[in-house]
Amino acid sequence: MAKIEVFALKLKKAKLVGVDSACFIYKFEQRPLFEKPASVIFELLSRNKIKVVTSVITVAEVLTKPLEKKDLEVASLYETVFLQLPNFQILNLDYRLAKMASELRAKYKIRLPDAFQLACCLNAEAKVFVTNDRSLKKAKEIEVLVLKDFV
Repeated sequence: MAKIEVFALKLKKAKLVGVDSACFIYKFEQRPLFEKPASVIFELLSRNKIKVVTSVITVAEVLTKPLEKKDLEVASLYETVFLQLPNFQILNLDYRLAKMASELRAKYKIRLPDAFQLACCLNAEAKVFVTNDRSLKKAKEIEVLVLKDFV
């Protein structure tokens, strides 16, 4: 079985998938190497095979580059996706999630944005978290799928 098929099966089995900012960037900026696995996420999402969650950290990370470049068209595209994508939820941060993120940071020595992403997805009861940051695989509370492993 091809790696990309294994990836799709893992996502479908999970049903609720947490995603990192990179998944949006690779899909919408069509980064050649990682666009294909990122597209699998959005294809399954559009076919109602999975639900996807991410945190508001994704909004901040994804919009930064287009806003730096003053590319309001791309920024607007992202915002439309964030606000209208079906089966997709952006999770807000609160005190409880900040505490959970600090515990994840202390335990795994990960960056604050990554800790918030994981905390939000764990709180939503996502079964997997998709990223391209291999260092997050050390988190044992959720299965971390690294896009690099499926290309």
